[in-house]
Amino acid sequence: MSIDQIRDELIDHDDPLSEWVKRAPTELFATSLEDAVTDSYRDVMAWVYANDQFSPQAKNDFSRGADGWLVAYAKVHNATLVTLETYHQGARRRVPLPNVCKQFSVLRMDTFKMLSELGVRFDWHPSG
Repeated sequence: MSIDQIRDELIDHDDPLSEWVKRAPTELFATSLEDAVTDSYRDVMAWVYANDQFSPQAKNDFSRGADGWLVAYAKVHNATLVTLETYHQGARRRVPLPNVCKQFSVLRMDTFKMLSELGVRFDWHPSG
């Protein structure tokens, strides 16, 4: 499951993932338009903009994307955020999602750990 902000971000592309998202059931994307999530998003953005570590361009880029909404939603719903991004203590040119998760005590894990914990297996059977 993801959130509507991610759906909107993905639809704007012209690729197979965008086409899949357009056909996906809306139930796969939770609404971020809850008062608690909006309040949490304000807190996330206030922290990002007050943090001198990040460049002005990094702050602006972060504010235009959906990552802040993901953190806010996960915080409110006590959800684990799954991402391949890694924590970067000295990041300046961009605001890494794991850095924001850490600041707001949002649990996160990488995609491979999630797949492992879910017991997902991909069996490869070469033809021939």
